[in-house]
Amino acid sequence: MYSTAMKLPPLSFAVLDTETTGFVPRANRIIEFACVRVEQGKIAAQFEQLFSIPGTVPDAVRVLTRIGQEEISGKPLLENKREEILGFIGKDTLIIGQNITFDIGMLKGEGIDLSSNPYVDTAMLASLVFPELESYSLGYVSSVLGLNHEPVHRAMGDVNATLELLSKCWERLNELTPELNEIAKSIMKKSAPGYNMLFGALGEAKKSKPPKWLRIPRPVFSSSSRVSRPNESIFAKPDKGEIMLIEEPVSPVLLQQMLDIAVNHAGAEPPRFTLSEPRVRGASRRVTHGGASHWIAVKNLESALRRLAVPEGVRVIYPPHELVDISAARNFANQDSFTADEGTLALKLAWYEPYAYREAPVHGEERAVWNGKLACGEKSGEYASQFDSLPKAVLIDHKHLLEILSNPLHPGMAALGGQAHIIIDDASML
Repeated sequence: MYSTAMKLPPLSFAVLDTETTGFVPRANRIIEFACVRVEQGKIAAQFEQLFSIPGTVPDAVRVLTRIGQEEISGKPLLENKREEILGFIGKDTLIIGQNITFDIGMLKGEGIDLSSNPYVDTAMLASLVFPELESYSLGYVSSVLGLNHEPVHRAMGDVNATLELLSKCWERLNELTPELNEIAKSIMKKSAPGYNMLFGALGEAKKSKPPKWLRIPRPVFSSSSRVSRPNESIFAKPDKGEIMLIEEPVSPVLLQQMLDIAVNHAGAEPPRFTLSEPRVRGASRRVTHGGASHWIAVKNLESALRRLAVPEGVRVIYPPHELVDISAARNFANQDSFTADEGTLALKLAWYEPYAYREAPVHGEERAVWNGKLACGEKSGEYASQFDSLPKAVLIDHKHLLEILSNPLHPGMAALGGQAHIIIDDASML
């Protein structure tokens, strides 16, 4: 059933999954449970069981899982299987699963309390070592990585896929150099017990070069469609106070062309800054321009960056919450201990050294840690420095641009100056 090529951590653990009638413990019920127990990296036993419940299986769940009343009719109640399940898993066993905290919460609602067990979430683990993936849902990673995910949306099928995902992650972790391996172990020693156990099981690293996967892919733009270049009149700066409306053709490559032309547009000299006094944070500055700078505002900056190749000479202006505050990151790294989400995010900061949010594969509840402990504010030096010595073209999102324009004291206002040429893509959204 399981591939002999599958390499698992040399630990004892249980991989489990549940199928439920909803997402709320106690209010919703478990209708199926599956678990595979692993001993020192080898499959030891498996358990699979459907359960009867009071009431009926919701139609949406029946369609998704193919578990209806006829499938659970005559099956035992989960309360009559509690001790058997607990005995199968074992006391204090490391629990591994995809979005495992959900299953732990649902099981606790049924009287099976595993909340004190160490655990590892394979979705978070995958986000550490598969930065190229666009999603970490089990269905998506199964499709992309070719995992055995049968039957889909059934407990044992999800366990099968989770085991193979764990194996894929373990293979990548064993491709680390000694330095990267030591960084991971050092951080995870301060993290949640499950992650400490898993990373502590890594053997001696012997690779001499960092693995190729340890980088965030740059956005790539490609299209086989042929469209004419946008009219150069787009870059003819209107008089001060005037708005020039241009009908935008439906084209997937227009925005890319706009960026390319903006960089090379004649007369688009970058602003020149002259400081009124030695530069300190918050110091006033006087701006002189040798020509117009093009501020291209898009509806969704993150979406645009996924599909664009940003040419040299275009600066992406990130909102403050998308940037790392360096001093905050240092304080964060020096914490005495980490939660599970803090630990995985701390490791991503150390491995990927991101400047902005999109340069690290932040996933799940790590976003809350980022916002609460790492993100810049408007007064952060890292945020304000984006507006220094701007090039010919700037890429920014609508909301961020409006925030700058609405605040005369914003650090971006001086950079806009009197010669800035604002081009709003998809202005119908404003």
